[in-house]
Amino acid sequence: MKLLYKGLLLALLHLLLVGSESTAPYRQLARSLGIAEWVTVTNGMNGHFQDLLCAMDVGVQIVPGSEGSARGVLELMALGKPVVVRAVGSLAETVDAGCGRLFSSEAALAEELICLLSDKRLRESLGRTARERIVARHNVEGWIAAHERFYRRLLPAPPAASAERTARPPCET
Repeated sequence: MKLLYKGLLLALLHLLLVGSESTAPYRQLARSLGIAEWVTVTNGMNGHFQDLLCAMDVGVQIVPGSEGSARGVLELMALGKPVVVRAVGSLAETVDAGCGRLFSSEAALAEELICLLSDKRLRESLGRTARERIVARHNVEGWIAAHERFYRRLLPAPPAASAERTARPPCET
């Protein structure tokens, strides 16, 4: 295996594949490519998911999650991790050049990863921006305000109050 690629020492890299499917095919692929010692494959369902995310220098997501969202990307961003995502659907709507990178081909993915893995300052800057974006856009107060705006648009406007309807008889003492 070629250990140096565009100035990046590949032997220092470790690929962590996290998914919800069977891991056997990916382990076999890593063995057949001769890179098994640099690859860890896990289904992420062992209760250590956050630890796995924290161990990453860069997160990669190729397809949106099973519910069509970018939840995995949001979780990485919340942890201050830069992300590289395929330029499709909710992934492309979530990530921009300020917090990560988009790719549309395998060659572009490789180039983006090499760029990020070769530049610690860039990774840290993108990670900070990613975290700031999550804190600003994905918080309880913001979700409550968005829900209130949504429901107010659904409800009919309240009738105008008239003096006759709001006047109450004097209290008896």
